[in-house]
Parts: sequence; structure tokens; C-alpha cells
Amino acid sequence: MILSLTGKQSSSARRIFLLASFLAVANSLFGQTTNLVSLTTFESDARPRFGYPYHYTYGGADPGGSSESFDTSYYDPNDTGLTNAMGRFTFDDTIFSGFLAANPGGGFGYGFGGGANFDNDASKFTSTNREDYLLSFDVRVEGLQSGMTTANGEFQIRFDAPDDTIQPPDGDSNADALMQVNIGVTANSNLTHHVFTLDQGSIGGGSQENFAVYQSLINNINFAMNFNNPEAFGYDGDNAVILDNIRLDVIQPVATNPPPTVDIPILFWNFDDKPVDYNYQYTYSQNNTPQFTAQATITNLGVGGSNANVLTFDDSIFTNGTPAYAGSGTGFGGPFDASQFTSTNLASYRLDFDYSVLGLDPSKSSTPGQMQLAIRTNGNAVITVNFDVSVKTNWQTLSSKLSKGAVGGGSAAAFAQNLTNINSIQPNFQVTSVPGDFGLDADNTVIVDNVRLVRLQVGLPPLTISKITNNVVITWTGPAKLQSATNVAGPYTDVTGSPASPYSTPATGTTRFFRTQWVP
Repeated sequence: MILSLTGKQSSSARRIFLLASFLAVANSLFGQTTNLVSLTTFESDARPRFGYPYHYTYGGADPGGSSESFDTSYYDPNDTGLTNAMGRFTFDDTIFSGFLAANPGGGFGYGFGGGANFDNDASKFTSTNREDYLLSFDVRVEGLQSGMTTANGEFQIRFDAPDDTIQPPDGDSNADALMQVNIGVTANSNLTHHVFTLDQGSIGGGSQENFAVYQSLINNINFAMNFNNPEAFGYDGDNAVILDNIRLDVIQPVATNPPPTVDIPILFWNFDDKPVDYNYQYTYSQNNTPQFTAQATITNLGVGGSNANVLTFDDSIFTNGTPAYAGSGTGFGGPFDASQFTSTNLASYRLDFDYSVLGLDPSKSSTPGQMQLAIRTNGNAVITVNFDVSVKTNWQTLSSKLSKGAVGGGSAAAFAQNLTNINSIQPNFQVTSVPGDFGLDADNTVIVDNVRLVRLQVGLPPLTISKITNNVVITWTGPAKLQSATNVAGPYTDVTGSPASPYSTPATGTTRFFRTQWVP
């Protein structure tokens, strides 16, 4: 808050003017420390508990004859002193030359994995939030074909608990996978250190809810690295992936009095008095089954019986056979205030929405879903931010800063560069476990309501000013310091003595401006 203080030595009352609000951002809100959860170095005292290689095909028969291996105690030939053990995966994909051309829509892949070095101390999992877990590892590749400098893969980390931790019982004796997180990785020929928070990946199995509820029972951490359609390596036998120093830490934030924020609306679509301009639907499946149909409508299945965007789909065609993958989704767009995109920092924006599902198989209590928020310039997405959720029959609400989502397209840099050119926003919500989590019928329904995007502006309670005899008294609330200047544009300096509220100063013949600034 900025105040103008003008005093004149005359018989008339001194005039005091309230000019404007001032909003200041703290330099640092949190200090951070980390605690080690798991460290796999491939040395004799920290090797994987087990390891395995694999390959797979889909959309076509495996031609047979593939070879792959995973060495969990590999030393670089130049390391004659055997000072640093690593993991080395090798594979020969010669047999797959021509496979993609012969099987349109099909594919193949190679990978390896194992059990991370973990002491079964589940008390180390001190947060239920994915963003509080820091995953790091070193990786490089060998055998890239001529002209290729990188290979795109996926690092996967999975958290297991004893069988039937999740109820009802699943009828097998395998461990229950609470949550698997998949993170895209671009590897090159140099051993490169990668660091991610788990919320930067997508959920590839289980759910964040199961991780949160049952994390005290985690007894295994498993890792894998997967390369789907690894054409960057060529079709030969000199392909290798070297992996080292797989580390998982949990971040322990130390709160230092975060400032209050004000929601500045960018968009709010409740599908009632704040409607969208359009909506649409889509389906996809392994064989793009044309009879797998969906319809998006605006109808009164929303929160409290209000209108909402409602997706229904008919997966009864899959009684003839379950595809390897299938899903359905809906998207929409409408009016928004583009002028509120004033910060290049994704943490300055928050997305909120409500969601639920009907028609789940009776044995299922939830199904994985994903909200994809595309921010566009002239039809091109400068950034798409994805949020993985667990969709249930009761209403759930996601409220998350954009910085907590996974970037699924475009980039934060492109968002920053095009901040003043944004002219459309398109949320897209989909479910990905069809028909597995749904009945084979036409009553499958996904509902999205109350979609809101806001800019978070740091704010403080207003200053108040009053005249007491020949003094002016300024008061404020909250952990703020008082600053003053002789010009409204500044520069501002701290008032001498760092006074607490209320601050009393004589009314003089000079004009002064006051503001508060947040103290972290």
C-alpha cells in the first residue's frame, strides 16, 4: 500500500491523501532441506536388489531372436582401478528392422529395471505430495546411428506395498503397486545428471491417492528405463544404456511465513451463467475402433445439480476383445481475460476444477484421468500443462499451480516469450483406462465442472492513516515493514528504526509516500 503524506504549516488542516495499492513479492518463501530415501550406486554395498532386461512388441507378432542383457556391476574399460561401478544395458534390435513398416500402428521397445537399494524404512516417506520428492540419476547411451545425437526414453519409478494392502483383495499374490511415475528423459553420449521432482512425470500405474494413503507400508522401490521404438539406435547389436547413481530424496520445506495472495481471475467457466463457447469429444484405441463412440454435452450433472461439461462413451464394442490401450476425453473453450497474463512464472497461476465419474466397474473405486491445459497463440500451443488425477464417483477438486503440472507440450520458455500474444485456452480432460475400469456398456460418464484459472497476486492488508493533533499515524497488519519515498515512483527506503505498527510522524511541509513490503 502506498500512502501520500502532505503537510502544510498553516491554520488549515493538513491534507492527507491515500493514493494507491502496492503489492510486493517476497524474495524467498521457503528454505529447503532434503532427506535421503533411497540410493542405488551399483557399488557392492548399494547395488540393485535384483535386475532384469526386457523387450516387447504390440500391434504385431514378435519376430523372435532378440537379445538383451543388464549388467548391474559394469566398469568402464578406462576405469582400470575399478573405482566406479555402473549399470549397463545392452540390446540387439536387428530383428526389428522393417517391423514398424510392416505393422502400421504397432511398435516395439527395449528396457531394463530392478529393485532400488532401499532399507524398507517407510517412515522416510514424510510427504504425500509428489512435488516433495526429488529423483536424480546419471545416464548416457552408446550405439546411436549416424546423424543421431540423442535418444528419447522414459525413467519409471514404482512404489510397492505387500499384496492386498489395497482392498478389496485382487486375487493374486503379487505386491500392490501403489504408484508408478513415468518421466521422459533425453539421453546423449555423455554421462549426464538428471534431476526431477516426481510431479514432473505422469502416473503410469496406481494413483497418488494410494501412495498417500498407504505410504507407511511401502516395502519396495523399483526402477526401470524404457525406450519405445528406439530407432535412434539403428537396427544393430552395438546399443547400450549406462545408468548410475539413482537417488530419491524427500524435500523438507521450512516455512518462513508465506505472504497472502489475491486471486485475479483469468477465466471461470461454470457451464451455467458463465458458459463455454464450444465443447467436443474424442476416443482412441489400439486399433482406432470406429464403433467406440463418445458424446460431450452440457447438462445438469454438475456440482449440486448445476450444469457441467459431461462426456459419455460407449465401450460395449470391446466385448469382442480388450485392446492394449483405449481412452476417451472432452475439451472446451470460452472467454477469458488475456490481459492477466502478466507473469512469466508458471507458479503465479493456479488451475481449479471439479470432476467425477459414473459407470465404473463395480470392482473399481477410481480410474486414472488427466487434465491437459493448452495455452495457445494463433492455434499453436505455447505450453500444455498436464495434471494426473484419480477420478472417483464422488466429487473431487484439483487446485494446483501450473508449475506443479507436467509440461506435455510447448515449453515454459515459449510461454514466457508469447505472454502478450495468448488468444485461446483449451482444457482437455481424459480417462485412459478404458474399458478396464468401466463396464462394457454405454453408461460411462465423466463430468467436469467449475473450471477456473487465476493469477496469484501477492497482497497485503491496506494501510490506514489518521491525524492525531500535529501527527499523522499510519497503521497496518501482518508481518510487513514500512518504507517511504519523496516520489510515488520511488526509490523507497526502509523507515528508520524499522517501526512497528502504528507509526507516528509529524506532519511537515514536505510530501512523502509510504508503502508496506512483505517480510518473509
